[in-house]
Amino acid sequence: MVEKPLSTTVEDAIAIRKAAREHHVQVLVNYFTTWQGSWRQMYDEAGKGKLGDPRRIVTHAGHEGPKEIGVGPEWLPWLTDPAQNGAGALFDFGCYGSDFATVLMHGQAPLSVSAIAQTEKPDVYPKVDDEATVILRYPKAQAVLMPSWNWPFSRNDVELYGATGYAATVGADKLRVRYRGEKAETVVEAPPVPRAESNSLDYLAAVLHGESNRMGIRRRWRPMLWWCKFWMQRGDLRHPARRSRWKNCRTEGWLTGEWTVESSDDVLAVRGKDLDSGWF
Repeated sequence: MVEKPLSTTVEDAIAIRKAAREHHVQVLVNYFTTWQGSWRQMYDEAGKGKLGDPRRIVTHAGHEGPKEIGVGPEWLPWLTDPAQNGAGALFDFGCYGSDFATVLMHGQAPLSVSAIAQTEKPDVYPKVDDEATVILRYPKAQAVLMPSWNWPFSRNDVELYGATGYAATVGADKLRVRYRGEKAETVVEAPPVPRAESNSLDYLAAVLHGESNRMGIRRRWRPMLWWCKFWMQRGDLRHPARRSRWKNCRTEGWLTGEWTVESSDDVLAVRGKDLDSGWF
């Protein structure tokens, strides 16, 4: 598990992915929004179809600026160095919205990415941006990310607009929601997050022990499903060795009943009446 950014270049990110696959390890990034009940509840609302098909995701993330909030001399030079941190506010806070959009879209890559970055306080941050807007375009949806070091106060919230409703996070544990036909929005409490998924260290331990129930995958299936994913990513399932390995995933009792599989380079989705759907 690492802190953001996972890498500052595409080449480094690909190298990390290659090493993880070759050595059969999971690589996690400690995005703190993962542990917030409001973000998790929004994902659940979307997954249950209560908001309809996603149409627009809007995230606001950042604070007044690292120097303004008192980041110390040990970290500030690194945070404002484009070579070490990749960018300014763009990398510091653009990650949360892109991470959530990727999860919500089940790993689907956007059709295009466009962005505008600028520096509104060049005397304070002469080397990096402190303001940015990023637009991710999907076939039937958009994600608009607004990372900034110029907010009047710290914020990190997301709004999700669907075909039949919308939801917006309120802090770490509440949502504002409104569905089609309703005249006003309501505020709902997000249920408590299970301890194993409420903080980085407990989650890391759960993943290492194969006990994570993230995304609805039943605990007893996760280790074998990881291997199924690994072999699917090794090549075409029509190859005898690949087909045999996938067949074992079923005959050994890990996949039973009716099930279907969808895969891409980075996503494996397993659906069946005997297990909850999930992407990982």
